[in-house]
Amino acid sequence: MAERTVYLVTSGEYSGYGVEAVFSSLKKAYAYIGNLTDMEIEPFRLNGGRDECSIRRLWRVRMDKQGKAEGCSPTTLNRKSQEPQPPQLWNRLVIFEVMAKTEKQAIKAANEQRTQLIARNRWPTEDGYLAKYGVRE
Repeated sequence: MAERTVYLVTSGEYSGYGVEAVFSSLKKAYAYIGNLTDMEIEPFRLNGGRDECSIRRLWRVRMDKQGKAEGCSPTTLNRKSQEPQPPQLWNRLVIFEVMAKTEKQAIKAANEQRTQLIARNRWPTEDGYLAKYGVRE
């Protein structure tokens, strides 16, 4: 049996990326998006998936308040949910879990979250974190 290809209509970037619709033909996918320029069409092989380089996976990014990434790595989790967890304070850095295709995209997505936390005055402080979770140094 030949591999079947479907066409994903996607929109957004980084943390705002999502699949809008799936079609059996390229023609139908183009008909769906019409003149919309904020959507893309991505071919996807059923039972085979996309090439590894195009698959979004979970990354863990450690970043300081100024936006310097101190570490970034794809992660394999041993928990039920593969969804990103909320940012967590660790050794004066915040750990962001983001979905991305590459390390560069993961750092950019974490930086977007960092700026949102700062703008909303929600950057975790050590004192606030320690008080909330009862952790002692």
